[in-house]
Amino acid sequence: MHTNYYFLRQLAPALTHHLVGYRVVTCFSQEKDELVVGLTNGAAEFWLKMHLSAAMPMLMLPESFHRARQNSVDLLPDLLGQEVAQVDPFPQDRVLQFRFQSGATLLLKLYSTRPNAVFRLTPEAPAELFHQRYTADAELHALPAEQIAHASGTAATPPAPDPLKAYPALGDVPLRYLRAHGYDPAPEEVKRRLIHNVIAQLEKPEAFYITKLDGRTRLTLLPVGEVEATLPATDPIGALRRFVPLLLGRKAYELELRQLRQTLEKRADEAAISAQMARRRLHALENTVATAKQQT
Repeated sequence: MHTNYYFLRQLAPALTHHLVGYRVVTCFSQEKDELVVGLTNGAAEFWLKMHLSAAMPMLMLPESFHRARQNSVDLLPDLLGQEVAQVDPFPQDRVLQFRFQSGATLLLKLYSTRPNAVFRLTPEAPAELFHQRYTADAELHALPAEQIAHASGTAATPPAPDPLKAYPALGDVPLRYLRAHGYDPAPEEVKRRLIHNVIAQLEKPEAFYITKLDGRTRLTLLPVGEVEATLPATDPIGALRRFVPLLLGRKAYELELRQLRQTLEKRADEAAISAQMARRRLHALENTVATAKQQT
């Protein structure tokens, strides 16, 4: 849920508070699907590291970063020197918008498919894409601050039969939380109340949670699964900095474990089907023998 709208909604104002007045001093890539942006206010530095891979898009905020001397390529030269003015999330979306004092913008599109970074020097300038093969992203434009502010309010829950359609950015964790609290069999009024309560928690979370859910380490705004750590809701930057190294350290193990579980479940299903077929054959043979004995 670390790329979900409701987390970006918490992260964006924290980044604005921290980065106003910071200028971009470096932008480069030294690994496949990686974009690194370094900023400074003259006294301190701040790093944004984006992993823009469809397998796992991720935003990382390392406290320090050392650029490699080899296999490193400078990118987006017009981004250098830009001073941060505002960071916002796209409403009900997984796009983080950096607006600079000059009017330039950098959009981080953190989709689980086709993630990208889109830079424009001016609102009318052509888009510069990190993944140039995703040509449709050239049509992705920054949103005015007024539009973001207007759309960030809580949407009205629509009438039945599906009140969840008002909240397309919920994601799997809030849906699981709702179902664990009796959403599916509940009458319409109870469903609306459950959704309202969950949205209120997502918009003003009591804490951030690092949990294990279905064998995966997750950062959530709701206490779902096996909660390993409860982090203060006032520090989304700190929560992300704690979560990402933990996730990366467990990534290979959790992937191998899921693949092994899927293999074993597949073999168990195949064994169950074979056993059922064997029972049917045995039953048919027993009936054939019984019929033969009766005839003799």
